[in-house]
This record gives sequence, structure tokens and C-alpha cells, in this order.
Amino acid sequence: MSRSNCARILVILSLALVASRAPLGAQSYSPVPSLEEPLKNLASDIAHASKKLRCPHSGCNFLVTNFVSDDGDTSRFALQISDGLSEQLSHTKSSAAVDRATLQKFLQSERLPARVQCEDSVARWLARRLGADAAIVGKVTTNSSGEGRLFVTLLEPDQKKGKALPLTTTFHANIVEAELSPFDGLDPLPPAAGPSYGERVYVLGTRGLSPPRCSRMPNPSYTDDARAVRFSGSIVVDGYMGRNGEVRVLRIVRGAPYGLNDHARETLNTWKCDPAQLDGKPVPVIVPLEVNFRLY
Repeated sequence: MSRSNCARILVILSLALVASRAPLGAQSYSPVPSLEEPLKNLASDIAHASKKLRCPHSGCNFLVTNFVSDDGDTSRFALQISDGLSEQLSHTKSSAAVDRATLQKFLQSERLPARVQCEDSVARWLARRLGADAAIVGKVTTNSSGEGRLFVTLLEPDQKKGKALPLTTTFHANIVEAELSPFDGLDPLPPAAGPSYGERVYVLGTRGLSPPRCSRMPNPSYTDDARAVRFSGSIVVDGYMGRNGEVRVLRIVRGAPYGLNDHARETLNTWKCDPAQLDGKPVPVIVPLEVNFRLY
């Protein structure tokens, strides 16, 4: 999260932490009751400050991203604060919030972890993609005495001309049953399954299996959004390679923002490969495939 020319909201929290063993994942988390009033006041301050943003006369529609900690991962506690602030914004006059379940479903399908979606440029893109007037990213920190801080940044969607407002507030609250264990904010994927062709589909590492060899592997093209921020990164997918060497993307395992997942799918489906061999015969396999994006 950028610390220059960005809106900063410093939230000081007095935390009474009791570990919760509820499952982690892409579910919605109930806001911490003791934070309801402080988050309500914070939402009111955000709505008031947003009058300087380019929002409709009816008010700003905010996208509250998954807040993160210093290491870039999120936590149950951070998601509780994200959910609570989003809920309070949706109940605040002259403001609204993108449904958090809609955001989480999108992040899950695109496989965008918390450390990616909290980047300023990605948050702006998410706001555009999900129809928000501004994105809110945040970082949660805690210390051994239980005091915590939340740094929040309000970002307009425009990558080049988007405004950001400096804003500072402080408050104290008691947090119970908060979970600080880090995770990426995504549900784990089940084992990959091939198409239902009534055939056995093998995986790399099967005894006696010779892996496929690809002869035509074009690189996917950039989207305008990715080129504008000079994105560099990679996408990993689970791919299916049939007996005749055709390639089909089964699912995204580790995605990238800016619409690059769609470009990767389209390009990977054009790859041409010699099929895997088992006992001298071609067999279908599921293989991990990676494509890289670099601008020079």
C-alpha cells in the first residue's frame, strides 16, 4: 500500500485477543461486536471526506478490499475489520459498499491472494471491474501488548488521475475471539480433475510415465490495464493434455490481475504438444503450466 499521496486512516486498537478455531477461507466473517461503534464513526468520517472524490451526487460506492498485515497476508481478524467497515459504509448516509461476498467470489475465481489485491494499482483495477467509485485498502499491525493499528487508503479507480485523501483518526476497542493466523484469503483448491471422457487421466510422477513435450508455446498478450502499470508476474494453471496433444486449461491455480487470466487461458488453449507416454502409448495427463509476463 503506497504511503505517499494516499489517504491514511490510523486506527489504534486495544486488542484482547482470544484465538478462534473457526475455519478460514472465502467465507464472510462476522464483525467484532466491540468494534461496531468505532467502525461506524470511521465509516462516517470516510463518507464525509469522500465529498472531495469524483463520486455521484448520491454518494460514493466503496470497495473494501481484504485488509492485510505487515507480511502481506490477511487473517481472520483483518477480514472481520474489512467486513465490519464495509457493512458500516453500506449503512452510512451518502455512501454504499460493494458486497463483500461478490468481491471474495471474484478473488477466489481469479485466484488473487490478499498480498496482490491490496496493491494500490490492483485495488484501483478491482474498483473499476466491480463498479466502485473508490477502493479502500488497509494494513493491520499488532504488538505484544495487544495494541493494534490499521492503516487505510482511499483510492479513486483512475490509475493516472485518481485522487487520494489524507485522513487520520484514532480510537480504542476491545477485540475478542480474534484470529491473527496469516493466510492468503483464498479457499484451498481440491485435487484437479480432468474432463469426463470416460478415460483414466494421469498425473506427472506416475511410474513409467514420460511427460509431454510442447513444440508450440506462444506467450499471452498484455491487456491495456496490465501494460499501463508495467505488470510483471506469472500465472499457474492446471492443464489437461489429451492423447492427441491438445491443451485445455482446467482452472487457475495462481492468478494475476488486470484481466491477464483470460489472456492466459486463451493462449494456453492454442499450445501444441506431443502427448505423455505410458508403455509406449499416448495417455491424457493433468500438468501444471506457467506463463510469465515481462515488459522490457
